Parts: sequence; C-alpha cells; structure tokens
Amino acid sequence: MKKYFWLMATVLISSMSLTSCGDDDDDPTSPTNPSSNKFDVYASAVLDRNLAEYGYMEVSYDYKGKTETFQLKKDDKSDQLPTSNDFGSTVLKYVNSKHTVNYTNDNLIVRNIVLKDFSENEGVTFKYKFVVDANHPALTEDGNRFFLQPNVIGYISGYFTYVRYTLSGGNVLVNSFDNWLSNRAKEVSVTFSRNSIND
Repeated sequence: MKKYFWLMATVLISSMSLTSCGDDDDDPTSPTNPSSNKFDVYASAVLDRNLAEYGYMEVSYDYKGKTETFQLKKDDKSDQLPTSNDFGSTVLKYVNSKHTVNYTNDNLIVRNIVLKDFSENEGVTFKYKFVVDANHPALTEDGNRFFLQPNVIGYISGYFTYVRYTLSGGNVLVNSFDNWLSNRAKEVSVTFSRNSIND
C-alpha cells in the first residue's frame, strides 16, 4: 500500500511540473512572443576634446515624427559613456589598444540618447558632421597629432542586442590638417535598426 501511495504521489508531482513548464511558453514577456518584440536604442554622440578646439559636432535624428538636433562644443558639460553591459570600458579599451593611446571619459565630450520601444520594422538614423570653426587655431606642432573622429556609437537592447563601439582615430600631419578637417565636415549617417547597426 505504501509503494502504491508513493507511486501516485510521484505521478501527481510530475504532472504538476509539466503543467508549470507549459505555462512558461505563454508568458507575454517571453522573447518568443511577437507582441513583446520591442527594442530600445542607447546611442552616444562622441567628440574628442582635442578636436573641439577646432569646431563642434552637430547631430540630428528623427524619433516619433519629430526631428531632434543638438551640438557638442568644447565647453559643454559631458555625459559619461554608458556602463551598461560594460559598454563604456569596452569602447575605451578598444580605442587605447588599437591606437596605443590613453583615452578616458575625460578626453571625450559625450551626449547620451535613449530612445524607447521600437518595433521590429522600425529604426533610427543619426546624421552627424563636424562644423569647422573658420577662426580655429593653426596646428603648429612639429610632426603630427592624434585625434579621434566624431562618431555616434551605442547599442540596441531588448530581446536581441547589437553593439556599435568603434571609435576610429589616428595621427594627423600638420600639413594635411585642413584637408582632414574638411573631410570630417561631410555628413555621415548611422542607422540603428532591428537587423543591424550600420553606416
């Protein structure tokens, strides 16, 4: 009789466990549920403080039918690169290892933008350029100088994740500096969407 009792108890517990697992599949917050396929965009416009001596960065984007525009200038108060997912330290580690420099948040002017609740077929495009100050100081150092290029980087968070963290830079020769500045003045686009983050 005891054996029969324990057998019935085991069957009952097993069936309860199976029922519980089945309910998890219908969880409305589950990533497999199409109604919850939303994502958020965490973007950071980044300007090298050294470069801010020669002009400013202009950024624009459309969100929910409204165009937002802002500028990053040398005297602006700066955000910090996001710490979520170790994003900020990954960016700085990448920059410093690739270019053998020693950049920290203090070397950057950053504006963080958080845009919420995009659906699968949506996205946001950031357009940016460097506006050269016509009265900028001359680059007079012998040899060359290192600058990071203005950029919009960041990541998508939701039921999937994409990351764009590359900040390119390099040494600029004094005799080619004006040409390098004019190339930074060309508008660049970066799109954060469901399938990719791309230029």
